[in-house]
Amino acid sequence: MNATSFADKVQASFLLGACGDALGAPIEGIRTLKEITDTYGPQGLGDIIPFINVFDTGINYPAGRLTDDTTMTMTTVSAMTMARDKAAPGTPAFTQAFRDLSWQGYLHWGYQQDGGTEIAKHFDNKERWPSLTQKFWFFCGAGRGTIAGLLQGKPGTLDTPLNYDCMVRGKRAVGPNPGCGGMMRIAPVGLIPDLTPVKIFNLACENASLTHGNPAAIIATGAVALLTHYAAAGTDFVDAITKTRSIMNIHRHEKHYGEGVDICLKAIDTAMTAAQRNPDSFDVIDKLPANIGQPNAFLAVPVLAQLVYALASGFDDPAGVRRAMILSANHSGDSDSVAAIAGNILGARHGMSVVPDDWKNALIQKDDINEMAVEFATAFASERRSTAPAAKPRA
Repeated sequence: MNATSFADKVQASFLLGACGDALGAPIEGIRTLKEITDTYGPQGLGDIIPFINVFDTGINYPAGRLTDDTTMTMTTVSAMTMARDKAAPGTPAFTQAFRDLSWQGYLHWGYQQDGGTEIAKHFDNKERWPSLTQKFWFFCGAGRGTIAGLLQGKPGTLDTPLNYDCMVRGKRAVGPNPGCGGMMRIAPVGLIPDLTPVKIFNLACENASLTHGNPAAIIATGAVALLTHYAAAGTDFVDAITKTRSIMNIHRHEKHYGEGVDICLKAIDTAMTAAQRNPDSFDVIDKLPANIGQPNAFLAVPVLAQLVYALASGFDDPAGVRRAMILSANHSGDSDSVAAIAGNILGARHGMSVVPDDWKNALIQKDDINEMAVEFATAFASERRSTAPAAKPRA
């Protein structure tokens, strides 16, 4: 990609991901597809609307407000640009800086969430975080498992998966975390130009391991980064899935990843078969978690299956992107997470031309996201890879 197309795809990835987040937010928590279609009609919810009684708090939010999916993604973006200031991507120094900064960024984000007050004692305040990043640190519905991971005070690694047994918001949280919190924040890693797919996969898995120790959750995160990478490179969907499977298979017998590879491959294969037999069906995407033997649709593997099914219904056709996004949100699972990740990937594939104006203009933090996209694209443009580190981010 040249600099212009790279910047365009970064902007679209961030904005369409945020659109998916805002589109799916009012649906998340509706526990049956019938209730969704009874409420929004047989075509599902296709507009960004206010969401009521969010996170069971009684709070009503206006249309276009972001949730944890986008706010964590923007925290990842900031950690990446700050790490780029310290070292070139692909080097051990960058990997370490990105790891350290991600952990601290997620801690600062987590402190703002329900149940996150005690996280503050783990802050390392030597880094000066940009004021733009801090605009994404607000109460926005964090997953209980992610907060539990952050409360442990030290990040997990691939060698030492994070485990815990603690109370969060009055309920027991037990690790290692099998949720999708690593997946929903990782797409920007797939946008780093010139890194090999293996390096992208490993960088993404390492990031997931900070908070999520379950092998399948880690592998699913690597798969999202790879799909984003291949989308940005213009690869068609069938080829992108084939290449992603190949990288996953390379790691099948490594101790870090355990049985997670086989579990995720099964989910991908089931979703692809479903898409070939019956594409673009609310009923099919809604039943996928049960069909892969994981009825808790809010975990990483069901989210991966639903993501692949939605992408198979619109990845290669710009005219089908809006419908694929609607499909990704209208089910009784983690609606905003699946739609946000789908938006990240579809935006990277097609660029700004497929981001619906009505959705984009509804986003409350549209300008903040655009600014983050500019900073990311400037820091990671290919022609800067061999130059001196980028300038310090603005305070």
